[in-house]
Amino acid sequence: MSQPIKTIIIFPRPHPDNIVAILLLKLFGEDKFPGARNAKIDFMNKLPEGRNADDYEKEGVLLIDMGGGKFDHHTQEGGKDTSGECATTLVAKYLGVDNDPALRKLLTYVKRDDLEGKGIISNDPIDRAFGLSGLIMNLNREYQNDPQKIIDIVMPIFLSHYREERKRMTLLPQEWEKLQKENKTDQFEVFQGKKLVKIIMVENDDISLVGFLRANPNTKADVVVQRLSSGHTNIITKQIRDINLKDVAVMLRIEEARKKNVVLEVKSIDELSAPHRLKGVEEWYYDTTANSIQNGGIAPEGVTPTKLSLDEVKEVLKNSLNPNKLSDTCPRTSCLKEDCNFYDYHLGRCRQIQQNSGRSR
Repeated sequence: MSQPIKTIIIFPRPHPDNIVAILLLKLFGEDKFPGARNAKIDFMNKLPEGRNADDYEKEGVLLIDMGGGKFDHHTQEGGKDTSGECATTLVAKYLGVDNDPALRKLLTYVKRDDLEGKGIISNDPIDRAFGLSGLIMNLNREYQNDPQKIIDIVMPIFLSHYREERKRMTLLPQEWEKLQKENKTDQFEVFQGKKLVKIIMVENDDISLVGFLRANPNTKADVVVQRLSSGHTNIITKQIRDINLKDVAVMLRIEEARKKNVVLEVKSIDELSAPHRLKGVEEWYYDTTANSIQNGGIAPEGVTPTKLSLDEVKEVLKNSLNPNKLSDTCPRTSCLKEDCNFYDYHLGRCRQIQQNSGRSR
């Protein structure tokens, strides 16, 4: 049985529990509460004498956490003990979304915040000050006479979390399966010293896919190479694995210069592995802080796409992540950097370094 509503009422001090309860009603409540998606939010400290939640609901007004109704966890509804519940979990169960994996973290956070006062478990004062629960408390102090403003600020944060979780739990696994069927992925492994590095290459524009491939237990990528439809190509690592990208940056810049037929104004190999951009091959930005090499990143406007094909990028990774392999495959013995003969092999195809170094081979 559905009950049309036009207004949702909460106490005039918004906190995570009643904000998320409203969000769930707007996202999932339209079948049982037609009009919930666009319902007005109003505020009330207490109900008039002789009125209860059922009276208001018959008038198209839904009360959250007050009035003794179905979403008031301070009472018992229909003789059923609701202890251990908060308004959000009551709403989730009523709407049948309490087992949605995309809501799992959100429901846990709200319940813990409301029932235990532990929205942030950390005892670190900085964590607590800048945790969401603490910030919402500050907003309530700042906007005591404008609770709607607090909801307008905070609800998009919860909504963004839900959407990202839904992508991660449902949409991205589906997208990954589709990309595999379309042969738009490649996976291989390379040893870096004694460390086995798993690399996944993918042709896709969804920036969330990178995090999914690194975190998902079925993929566990140490390095993700994402090729956008624009041709921009980014190389992102799982930072806790401490993958060394120094040689990768060098090789990418050398190969890019060769493809472009440009002269690199460098006098040593060390300059080729320098952070940030290198004149002549500005396509590649070596970010040592994030341990990534980006050809435009997530906002590539103004950056020229690499001229290297994905196969060429793959060869760079295979031949530069493993220093032992580089040394074994190098056919020459001298180099600008005497203890590394890998560079000489590749610089033999890129005479610019020789010209600028002033050294003969």
